Amino acid sequence: MPLSLLLRYLRLLIWYAEARLNYLLSRALAETLHLLWVGIAALIALLCLSAALLLALSHLLSPPMALLLTGLLWGLIAIISAFSLKPWLYKRFETGRHLYRMTLARAGLRLMEKNLLSRPPRLSPSSSLMAFLLPLLSQWIAKWLKTRIRQLLRKISPL
Repeated sequence: MPLSLLLRYLRLLIWYAEARLNYLLSRALAETLHLLWVGIAALIALLCLSAALLLALSHLLSPPMALLLTGLLWGLIAIISAFSLKPWLYKRFETGRHLYRMTLARAGLRLMEKNLLSRPPRLSPSSSLMAFLLPLLSQWIAKWLKTRIRQLLRKISPL
């Protein structure tokens, strides 16, 4: 197998791994920020609504109405955030672009593997050995990258 094909294959494999890692991280970050924001908004809404209810039952003055309106406003923000924040965060972290890059790199890897495996075997034993070892190497690198990504996500997840 020519060295240029091996280098091109390794480059596509690196691009795929990078795009997959970027996709997973941007998606996890968007999901985390979305849940955090909606959770905080819902917490503030519940606190304001409960304080307004307590004050409204005791005094029936304007401060409870202000707290009630504040609670309703935060409730509205939580509802709007639940539906519109996630698509905005996905767009902001370019999750779609990473998914597209990952798909292109995967297609390139499959095409190269197909071309390398469909070639007639040469007489030299080293080329047939490389044609046999290349898919194994690809699978091993993919498994290795998956374990590294999982380890990285485990380190990030407690944060």
